[in-house]
Amino acid sequence: DQNITYTLSGADAQYFNIDKNTGVVTLKVAADYEVKSSYDVVITATHVSGGKDTQELQIEVQNVNDNAPDIQIAAQVAIDENTAAVTTATATDADGTLNPLTYSLGGADAALFNIDSATGKLSFKSEPDYETSAREYNVEVTVSDGTFSDTQAVTVTVNNVNDNAPVLADEAAAIDENSAAGTVIAKLAATDADGDLTPLTYSLAAGGTGDGLFTVAADGTVSVAAGAALDQHLVEAVPSGVPCRRHGSRVSVSKESAGMECYHAGRCSD
Repeated sequence: DQNITYTLSGADAQYFNIDKNTGVVTLKVAADYEVKSSYDVVITATHVSGGKDTQELQIEVQNVNDNAPDIQIAAQVAIDENTAAVTTATATDADGTLNPLTYSLGGADAALFNIDSATGKLSFKSEPDYETSAREYNVEVTVSDGTFSDTQAVTVTVNNVNDNAPVLADEAAAIDENSAAGTVIAKLAATDADGDLTPLTYSLAAGGTGDGLFTVAADGTVSVAAGAALDQHLVEAVPSGVPCRRHGSRVSVSKESAGMECYHAGRCSD
């Protein structure tokens, strides 16, 4: 009807245009659910005679999947050896819960890991061993909403921990009876698969037949103790624990007879 014109008012009128002759209402800018999800306007129809009518209109914007999820996970992760759990990826999506998010793995070392597709929990299939396994791994963690996705490259570094006992080989040395205090008997050298993670220290075990006769330095040097009386009748403890008597002009000293132990951060080797 050419005798009727249309106008807009109301709280959100500034977002719209209206054709004054047809009453067709259009948005000035495409709607974005994440910016504004509803609008309220009032449409007024006015007749040339002066009569008018108004209609309140609420416009609801429907959410659609038009945003990619955003993954949050550190690019560098360090864990201790013998540990399966690595980290957990999380993600946000501006579209809210419109589409469920799922996690997946890729990258050079993906076959060595598991990831929970629902929670993003990343873990090793088998716990890594610093001494026998690789010490660095590379994976790519991807989150998807079914249409869009986001990916983060992750480098996992394995830390060395003290999980191996040091090894101290048996030593045998011969010294003359009545040797002077400070006479070096042997230089012990222990090995440790954990490398130099923690320092090795040496000490004499209590209760051996060598009690009071020998000293051992921090570097593993075994010497005759001050005031020690070495004679040919020294009783020696053997591995079976059965004592025997040795006769002669020299005294045989071994790891067992001196009762030596090697300590490494609370671990020891008898």
